[in-house]
Amino acid sequence: MASSFATYFNERARPVLHRTHAEVVVIRNEVAGDTEVSGVWKRALPDGGTEADGLGLQAYDGMATLVVKLEDMPTPPLVGDEIIREDETWTLRHAERQDEWTWILHLSRPRDDQVMPARMRT
Repeated sequence: MASSFATYFNERARPVLHRTHAEVVVIRNEVAGDTEVSGVWKRALPDGGTEADGLGLQAYDGMATLVVKLEDMPTPPLVGDEIIREDETWTLRHAERQDEWTWILHLSRPRDDQVMPARMRT
């Protein structure tokens, strides 16, 4: 059973926090097109943190998270979708349920100098 503070926070404070700190970003999906969504943005590693994808094919520069309310986004975007925020393009690497109210989207910026070229199709 949740404490009285947790119950109060979930019912009253959570909406206030979202209204205070949320900003609108665009989620770009090749199939569904562009969708605007409101979320709380947090830059985890602004410039550094170059981390390979485990296969040595893609490196990233900068990492961030975006917390989106479940009622605004019933299903998460797909891995690889682009999130546009203030003229910056971020790539979704992982989406997880934070709790019963929110998604947390883990984002990173691909390094342009280390993007694999598209394969030639014959």
